[in-house]
Amino acid sequence: MSEFQKKNDLEYFIDRLGDNRAKVVLSFKDGMCARLSWNFETSSEKGWIKWTSQDVGTVLSSRIKFTDGEVRYEKSERTEAIYPELDGRLEWAIRLSEKPPTNTFFWLLEYHQDIKIGKQGSLEEDYQRNNSGYKTLQDYLANHIRPDDVVESYVFYSSARGDIKDANGDYTQKAGTGKLCIFYRPIARDKTGKWVWCDLDINTSLYPSPMTVTVPQDFLDTAVYPIEIDPDVGNTSCGSSSNSHHNTVTAYLEQNVPAGTWSDVGACGHEIGVGAGNLYASIYEDAGGGADSQLLAEASIAYAQDENDCGGTGNTAAYDPESGDPDGAKDFWIAVSSSSWALYVCYDSPGGNQGKKYDANNDHPTSNDWSADADTTALCSVWATYTTAGGIERNIAGSLPAMAGALARKHYAKRDILGAI
Repeated sequence: MSEFQKKNDLEYFIDRLGDNRAKVVLSFKDGMCARLSWNFETSSEKGWIKWTSQDVGTVLSSRIKFTDGEVRYEKSERTEAIYPELDGRLEWAIRLSEKPPTNTFFWLLEYHQDIKIGKQGSLEEDYQRNNSGYKTLQDYLANHIRPDDVVESYVFYSSARGDIKDANGDYTQKAGTGKLCIFYRPIARDKTGKWVWCDLDINTSLYPSPMTVTVPQDFLDTAVYPIEIDPDVGNTSCGSSSNSHHNTVTAYLEQNVPAGTWSDVGACGHEIGVGAGNLYASIYEDAGGGADSQLLAEASIAYAQDENDCGGTGNTAAYDPESGDPDGAKDFWIAVSSSSWALYVCYDSPGGNQGKKYDANNDHPTSNDWSADADTTALCSVWATYTTAGGIERNIAGSLPAMAGALARKHYAKRDILGAI
């Protein structure tokens, strides 16, 4: 597991955290702030997120403690601690030894201009906004999974994750999106183990964006102190919800793709309970607003019972510029489906329509089998590597590949620290 290392008395860092390989810097130079950053095509940063506590105030270096990979800032009645978890999450914990004067805690959030932030509500709210072709709420809920800590969470995506470069290293387009991380719904728990959900709010209409965690007042009034409040950051590119894709296809349009070669398509999902199955990640050329009948490339990813995995490869498909088309750009559809009702595809719902959902009465549907399309708010964890004619490779489309371990996230597995405050 990655752990903090000390750079100097006021700075601590982690070089690579989670499957996204984020760099983490914790600084006390101007208050207490944590910064996640990702390098994309070049050594220059194309994505970063920074959040600064508005409650710590002026920092005294004598109050900074560093033990067992955990960095803490200690005051008489309050400790703020940051440490990485085994699954690549970063936890910012507020530990209180007595009842606080307020039930709301404040940070200021800054981030790269290419980053988009979306709030995920409940599955019921998703259905009301866009039912994706489902006839009833019960049908929708029967085919979707969203862990409780993902409800009211915030996901962070960057269009820079999908940049395609030409042979000279210049960006030729912004294709697809890439998930960077998720801010989970926080909890508060007391010394006896009693816990409660807290409200997380990020006001993206302002920049820097105020971020607050609000604890129910009745919990603070009746808690056995000390207590811990822990907003967590999940540093994973895999979708944090999932839905069954049997007889269903979700497809995303990638526009103005320059001449080159598709390869290594793949998807992220998990098999629940019975038997085995396959996920299919497929690529088709666009044919006037829909997928062409010819399959260009596909990966078949096999799953055993109760397995979480991300997989890829598949065949390679190249295309040449059309006559009279000087830049050789074309549009493509990248799709995901499954062979079993128990095989679920991971996704997020960052807001807005993301792609198309199709019915397909076939365990291994081709584009000829797609029918009854509907808009979908789901951004599935499906991807492909694209190499331009100049030889530049890039993962584009949907969420980028990652392990699906975030689906099994458990609050009760946290460090047992409350008795030691």
